[in-house]
Formats: sequence, C-alpha cells, structure tokens
Amino acid sequence: MDKAVEYCDKIIASGQYQLSKDFFSIFNSDNHDNKELIFAVDQRADLNGHNRMAYFSISGDQFPIPAYPNANGTDGPAITPDYYQSWVSAYAPKDPSVDPRFYKQNLTIYSNPADSCVAEADFNINRGILRVSNMA
Repeated sequence: MDKAVEYCDKIIASGQYQLSKDFFSIFNSDNHDNKELIFAVDQRADLNGHNRMAYFSISGDQFPIPAYPNANGTDGPAITPDYYQSWVSAYAPKDPSVDPRFYKQNLTIYSNPADSCVAEADFNINRGILRVSNMA
C-alpha cells in the first residue's frame, strides 16, 4: 500500500494529469488527449476497429457511432440488482439519475419520439447506468 500511495503522489505531483470537469468526457471519442486518463483506451473509431470498446459495453439495441451501423452493443456488461438497488436507495425518493456521476442523457428519443433524427455530428448516446423504463 505504501508503494501505491508513493506512485499516486508522483502522478499527482507530475502536473501531467488532472481530473476532468465532466466525468463522461473520459469516454468521448476525443478522449485521447484527456488529462484525467493515465492508461486510456483511445475511443477514436478510425484507430480501434470502429470503436469496439464503445459498443462492447452497451445493450444490443444501441449503436454508439452512426457511421458504423453494424457496430451495435453486445449485451455483455451489467450491474447486479443489489448494486442498482443501493443506487436507488441512496437517492430515494428522487430518481437516482439526478447524480451526473451515474447517468448523462444525451438522447431524448425515448422520452420525445419527435427527436428521433439527430445529425451525425451531434449524436452521442446516453452515458452511465442505462435503464429500461417500465412502460405500462
């Protein structure tokens, strides 16, 4: 643990790194120059096979990059129900998505179907813990 603290102190003291003002920016397609990242996965689509890391981590019905419509999600990752419930309980009675560390809405097509056409340059998928709402 002493070595971990020592090396963290060296990283902080180097002045080469700093926390991002927007947590979700570390996952953007231009994250290669983000000063928060030490070991970054470069998100630029032209460098890593159409940004495979972006679509490995989302549900199968989502497409993170409009230029590559075959690059849909894999349904691979998920959180446990216990973790999700701890998130809900921490914010009750409010919806936990009020915490920007857990969720950032970029698309309103789910709440506003008229907003379903977005220019490619303006397109960003929702970020964080993505939920399926129960629609009655």
